[in-house]
Amino acid sequence: MGKRKKNVPKDHERAERAKRALQMRLAGATYAEIGQVLGISQGTAWKDIAREIRAIPATEATELRQLELARLDRLQRAVWEDAVGGNLRAVDRVVRIIERRARLLGLDSIQVEASVDVREAIRDAVATFTPELDDTPTLPDPMPDPLE
Repeated sequence: MGKRKKNVPKDHERAERAKRALQMRLAGATYAEIGQVLGISQGTAWKDIAREIRAIPATEATELRQLELARLDRLQRAVWEDAVGGNLRAVDRVVRIIERRARLLGLDSIQVEASVDVREAIRDAVATFTPELDDTPTLPDPMPDPLE
């Protein structure tokens, strides 16, 4: 069997780190701050938190989502007047808050409803053109061979 790398945390250590990361996130810490405190990258902090959230029962996840939405609402209210007053930095903040809210609610995800069998659609399209191709008269060669 292969040996475990020295710097790879054991499963229970990873689970504890992920729980701590989620607690910090709930307290309002950024992913960068969480990574710095826990000695991991910002991306690893995000993955740990995402894994923890997936493990949360649906009702708790809904509560967590509501908490995040309330935070976003508070942040938006804090900069709203400056944004509508023309402060470009405040406008940027509001836009980022709105984008985050849209991601959290899944508003940006593409939703496609399709019940068409692709093969059947292609077959129908080809069948539509096939009779026309069979009835198409052949055209004379635009460049006849002068030696013929």
